[in-house]
Amino acid sequence: MTVREYIYRYLHSRGMFPGQAQTVLAAVVAQNPDVHWDDPATAYPNVLLAALSVSVDSEALTFIDAHCPQAWFRPMFAGPTPMAAEHC
Repeated sequence: MTVREYIYRYLHSRGMFPGQAQTVLAAVVAQNPDVHWDDPATAYPNVLLAALSVSVDSEALTFIDAHCPQAWFRPMFAGPTPMAAEHC
């Protein structure tokens, strides 16, 4: 599986329809031209793929907010909710 396929599956497995995932993927590819998108994902350490997911999540949220703000899968890209100070 390539890095491109890995990110597509990341988006799709979190609830995006195939066309939505392709649109977000295209935007992420355009924003990250230095990534070797067609290299095997296994060639990258997991920490680098996790770091790339931050950019992917941000772009996914931008897409969701612009095109389907009520999407049930929005929280899948929003990350954890910050803990209130009184719980720290």
